[in-house]
Amino acid sequence: MNTYAGSRWCWFKGEGCRVWTIKAGKYWTLWPGWRCAIWATPTRTSPRPAAAQLTRLVHVSNIYYTTPMVELAEELVRLSSPTGSFSPTAAPKSHEGAIKLVRRYSRERFGAGRHRIICTENSFHGRTLGALSATGQSKFWQGFDPLLPGFAFVPFNDLDAVAKAVDDTSAP
Repeated sequence: MNTYAGSRWCWFKGEGCRVWTIKAGKYWTLWPGWRCAIWATPTRTSPRPAAAQLTRLVHVSNIYYTTPMVELAEELVRLSSPTGSFSPTAAPKSHEGAIKLVRRYSRERFGAGRHRIICTENSFHGRTLGALSATGQSKFWQGFDPLLPGFAFVPFNDLDAVAKAVDDTSAP
């Protein structure tokens, strides 16, 4: 999904404000990360890492590639889609991205009008407006209306209810 222009660098290791790329060598980074971290890499004074990855990189914006990101994307493509993957920086972006992806795919494949997404009652998908609109709990909607249109709600694990909810406005 061409959300961002690809980077020519793939970072694999960092120390303080320096990062190493697979092919191009060592760089200084002063990139703050969006709302996440001031430094993208651990320092020598960092606590003992809980996993091997923490000794290499702690946070990298998704406008850059990392070795684990590439490996995961390759595995996801191998297991599912032959065309690519999307690596968001947070769960809300995952949910918003999924809503947008379903609607774009449906429009391009079937034309305008097939945009409705069937969700489950008592679900929770996040606090952004799109994710909130897909959340099946009215207590979270209070004060945020109007929500985005195009969501239907059915009981969890009720395939008959899903079948009844599907109509000519439903996204595939």
